[in-house]
Formats: sequence, structure tokens, C-alpha cells
Amino acid sequence: MVRTHGFEKPFDAHQVASWFVFGYFAVFYAVFYAPIHTDAAGIVCTALYVLCVIGTVATNLMVVKTDPVDPGAKAKRAADAAGTVAPTPEDTSPYNFCYLCNAHVHKRSKHCRRCDKCVDVFDHHCPWLNTCVGAINYRYFLSLLVATLSLTLLQVVTALHAILRLATSRDAALADLHAVYDGFPAVAYLVLHIFTLVLVALAWLGLMQLFTFHIGLIYTGVTTYEFIVAQRNKIKARDAERGADYVPTCADKVEGWVQRNAPCLAVCDLCEAPPAKAPAPAKPQPSKKPGRAAKSSARLENMRQATATPKAATDQPADKAPKVRVGSDEAAEEFSDDGMDETSAATIPAYMEQVPSPLRPPTAMEEIHIDTRVPEPPPRPPKSPKSPRDAPPPSRAVPVVPPRGSPPPDAPGPRSNPNEQVLQSNRL
Repeated sequence: MVRTHGFEKPFDAHQVASWFVFGYFAVFYAVFYAPIHTDAAGIVCTALYVLCVIGTVATNLMVVKTDPVDPGAKAKRAADAAGTVAPTPEDTSPYNFCYLCNAHVHKRSKHCRRCDKCVDVFDHHCPWLNTCVGAINYRYFLSLLVATLSLTLLQVVTALHAILRLATSRDAALADLHAVYDGFPAVAYLVLHIFTLVLVALAWLGLMQLFTFHIGLIYTGVTTYEFIVAQRNKIKARDAERGADYVPTCADKVEGWVQRNAPCLAVCDLCEAPPAKAPAPAKPQPSKKPGRAAKSSARLENMRQATATPKAATDQPADKAPKVRVGSDEAAEEFSDDGMDETSAATIPAYMEQVPSPLRPPTAMEEIHIDTRVPEPPPRPPKSPKSPRDAPPPSRAVPVVPPRGSPPPDAPGPRSNPNEQVLQSNRL
């Protein structure tokens, strides 16, 4: 069932308890303080107390009666009630889709399981108000905290004043007590004020830490829900860093208790969190020793540079001819005609021609062709049959059938007659 406001049933136990405590404070002030203290200070305190009560009730009604539902979920609810289709935003990037509300909601909106709706910029579900606090009613919630803090603080001051007056001006206090209440026991009056003072002081401390907590949230720009998620992630990261064998110390237990029961102190830790450190510059990696392929590539490059004769170099005089590197980098020999006679300079080409072709650098007219094709593997021999079953069946000779009327191949031919041979010879 979707809850639109905090006065819908079922009521929360915290909500009912807050009604009784607030009613007790108001009745106690009206019965045991205002009738006795009729001087100017007492009248001022009573007027302020009435204003605080009115402000607390008014802000409570504003928080509880305001529906903090997300606009998208609200439009979907209205469309379902009217039997129409809710409009879908054209750009859905700044929205999330809630499958429970079946609507597009804002990124910071969350679905409350108790209220069964998505709350716009969800902060928390307050059991004391039996409703959610979001962007729509957050200002009313802060106003309620201020009004309640003022009310409880004034209650603490008046209770202390009544106790101190009974302790310091005992006769006057007893006379006023007997005149107003007609013989009400002074001990019972003192015990009621002490009990009320303790109860109100505890309430004021709780409200004060809640108010301080929300001031810290406003300063950091996060909600209560986002703060809780950040704290959980922080605890998980800390536990993962410590490991499973870590034994928590007394300081760790105290810190955990503070985070659970005093969030105003935990939010201070969040506010004072140091900024993220910049990534450290990458350390230069040591150069690795070149391998065979790198040495061969460098050698070929050196040979290309040595044999390539640029246009500007051809115009240079013979005494400033460029140097030529022969062989590898480790054992390089430099040839130049600086300080050489004509005979030595003339012997250099002959010496270069005597170098074997794999080591001799190519001349300007030669080109280096590197065959990068991968040689094809040789054809594989046919596999021998592994078993008689895999062997091919033997070939069978097909019998030749003679034409009809022809003699069989095994039949003897016609016998020759000698008389016929004589007759044929006579005719010729």
C-alpha cells in the first residue's frame, strides 16, 4: 500500500511514543511551572514556550502531510488512477527506471519499502514521523528540528530554575506551592522536576546531535542515505585492508559505537576527509638488453644509412666525404679519407669488394629485398591405414560381355580346307 502521508495507518511505535512525550512535556509545564512562576521572567518563559509549542506542531504537520514522492512516480500514479498512459521523458539519461513504481525517477531518488514509493532525492525514512524525508519536505524537517530544539531547551531551563529556586529559596517556594496546589508534597514536586529534567536533557542531546549531523550533510552536499552508503564502503575497504586475522582493539570498538550512535561525529570525519592523492608519476623502466632481432634491425639500418648517398653529400669535396660504418655496432670500423694518401683512398673500394656479400654493405645501385613470406609447409605423405577396416577395398575386374552372335573367345577358329586353297590358286 502506497503511503501518501505520515498520519495513515498503521502508525509507527516511535511516532506514538513521540506524541506521548511531547504531550507530557507540555502538560507538565502548564501544570507544574506556569501557575507558580507568575513574575515577569515566568511570563516571558511561558510566552516563549507557547510559541515553541505552536511552531513544533505546525512544522510537524507540514512535514507529515507533505508527500515527498518523485514527480515521475506521482505522474504515473495519477495516470493509473485516470486510466491513461503516463508521459515518458525524451531524454532518459538523467533518470533511473523503478520497476516497482514502473516509472522514470531521478538519479538520487530511492524507493522506500515502508512507504512503497520513490522519494525525490531520498534522505531517510523517519520512524518518529512515520514518513519519508526528501527534497520536497526537507526544509520543513529542518524547521521542525529547530522548533523542537528550542522547546526542549526552554523546558530544561525552566526545570533547572524550579529546582534551584526550591533549593535556594525554600520558604518562598513552599509557600507558593501550598498556595497553588493546596498542600502538594514538596518532595514529589522536586522528584517530578528532576525526572522531567533528565528526560528533556536526553531528548535535547539526541535532537542536537541530529541537527548537527544534518548541518554537516548540508555542508558536504550529501543525503543521509548517501552518507550511510559511503560509511559502509569505508568500513568494507578498511576490513579488507586489515585482513580476516585482524583483532579489533578497544579504539576500534569505540569508533564503531560512535558511528552507530553519534552520526554527527562520523559526519565530521567525512567532512574532513583528505582529497584524493594525485597518481604518482610512472617510474622509468630500465632498458632491456636488445635481442637478436633488434641487433639485426639496427645493423640493417646502419647499413642503409651508410650506403645512402644524399644529394648534398655528392656535392661535397673529396676531403669531406662522410664516414662509412662497416659491421656491427660492437666492432665498427670507420673509413674516411681524412689523413689518407691517394693510394690508401683508392684501395678502399677494392677492399670493400673483397668483403663477402652477407657482410658487405650494398652499394647505391643495389637494393635490399627482404622476403617476408612464410614458406609453405611440404605436402604430407598419405597416412597409412591403421587397421584393415580403414584400408580401401580391392579393385575388381569388370567382365567383358561379347556381343550377341559372336563366338566365345575360348572357341577354336574355323579349320582351313586344303582343297579350297588349291582351287583358289588355280583360279589365279
